[in-house]
Amino acid sequence: MSANDVIERVKEKIPLKELENLGFTSSTISTWKTRNTIPRADDLYKIAQHINVSMEWLLTGEVKSQEEILHKLQEEASLYKSKYENLAKQIQALASSVS
Repeated sequence: MSANDVIERVKEKIPLKELENLGFTSSTISTWKTRNTIPRADDLYKIAQHINVSMEWLLTGEVKSQEEILHKLQEEASLYKSKYENLAKQIQALASSVS
C-alpha cells in the first residue's frame, strides 16, 4: 500500500472540488501526493463515509466478501460466548465458596 495508491482510489470516487468542499485544501491534497503520505485516519474516515466505502478499501483497494465478514463475526461471537461461560462458572464457584 502506497500513499499514491490511496490518493488514486480517492480520486476515482470523488472529484478534487468535492474534497475541497469536505474541508481539504488543495495544498493538503498536494502535500499528500508530493510527500507520498497517507491522509490521517480521521481524514480517511471522513472521506470513506462521504463516498460510502470502507477505510479498508481506501487503504488496500480490497473489499472482504460478506461471507468473510460473517465468518469473522461468528468466530468473535464464539470467543466471547466462551469467555462469558468461563466467567459465569467462576462467579458460580465464588458464590458457592462464600455461601
